[in-house]
Amino acid sequence: MTSTPKPTNNGPTIIHLPKGPIVADVVLVHGYGGDRLASWTSEDAICWPRNLLPLDVPDARVILWGYDTSSALTIDEHAHHLLLALEDRRPARRGRPLIFVGISLGGLIIKQALVLAVRRMTIERDLRSWNVWRSTLGTMLIGTLRRDEKQNPPPGVKLFEGWGPEDEKVKVHRETWAYIAKNLASYQCCAERPGRSPLPVEPDYVEGTGNPSTHEELGFGIFTDREDPGYQSLVQMMQHMFTFIVDEDEFYDE
Repeated sequence: MTSTPKPTNNGPTIIHLPKGPIVADVVLVHGYGGDRLASWTSEDAICWPRNLLPLDVPDARVILWGYDTSSALTIDEHAHHLLLALEDRRPARRGRPLIFVGISLGGLIIKQALVLAVRRMTIERDLRSWNVWRSTLGTMLIGTLRRDEKQNPPPGVKLFEGWGPEDEKVKVHRETWAYIAKNLASYQCCAERPGRSPLPVEPDYVEGTGNPSTHEELGFGIFTDREDPGYQSLVQMMQHMFTFIVDEDEFYDE
């Protein structure tokens, strides 16, 4: 008897496809311990990338990308898989603009994927990686991890292997990202809720626990309506990024 494969929340899934020409791709990456769909979905089943975002940026294809932080993969390996997924989804997309949205660890994976793209283009002359990097219009990072000299990864967590503050990988990441950021619209924000204290912009770990922060538990990345101040702030920045898009006719519609 053949067993039925279990459904997976890993990898990319398209949740909105414009009726007309696709002007840009918006790619969302959840945070530590999150879920490809649930991390963006409220208790009353409003998934803002699917239910709200198309009302404000109707010409964007919206893609959710998921990964499993409980696996034996490192940040580098997750970033590599994200980059491969984009290359596979956009093999002939001649520079269609990319906008990334990341929560917490998802933002670091986005940044590392772009770092890998630049280094592969520079060292290996990998044109598919170059296409991803040159197509990236901006990044929107919600509670995103930042690597600096004062922060240490939690001990014994495979995910953060090689990401100590003195590791060469972190130094390369920091230097390469500084180069990348000069050419991007980069926006970092926290999600404020009525009646709740503003959440910190760049926490690395839950204070006092030594564990990676699970911002999904704190409500990061979940908006219930278009009047939410956090959603309005994010959408306004995204719409601003769209003003930099020119020559729409050169992009493929698929």
